[in-house]
Amino acid sequence: MAQYARPDSDIALGGWSNPSWSRIDEVVADDATTRTQELGGGTVLKVGLSNVQDPQVSTGHIVRFRAHKSGDGAATLNGQLYQGITLIAGSGAQTLTTVYKTFAFTLTGCEADAISDPTDLRLWFTPTGLQDVTLTWAELEVPDVAAKKKRGPITNIPCRRWG
Repeated sequence: MAQYARPDSDIALGGWSNPSWSRIDEVVADDATTRTQELGGGTVLKVGLSNVQDPQVSTGHIVRFRAHKSGDGAATLNGQLYQGITLIAGSGAQTLTTVYKTFAFTLTGCEADAISDPTDLRLWFTPTGLQDVTLTWAELEVPDVAAKKKRGPITNIPCRRWG
């Protein structure tokens, strides 16, 4: 089983559709009718996520989002998970095409362990290029609390710190 944190508020829209969160919060992506769009200005969309409980494990934390671009020019979209204003993890610049595609990234154990308040999680989406970017769905999956497992053994490998 899993818990899902889905968009539940707009924090900053930039040039994205208003509202945005309610257009990307579905359980299953709905490309045809619910989507938010940024019209080639490269502004960041910041959405708050619904609350999840700390699963007490360092594995199984996955961010997913679905997007495409219009036009022939190059465009990318970087999805990032934040706690408040602290960057936890990101997808890096994902190349968009004119066909919708689902992108996903899995947090490392160190990144998952860096989450100290699972009720203050946010997703930021940063497009590049002069093309219109459309985002139709986003979520964070974390393990269910009932699936509690002991964290792995402590190693001498330090966690990478975001700053």
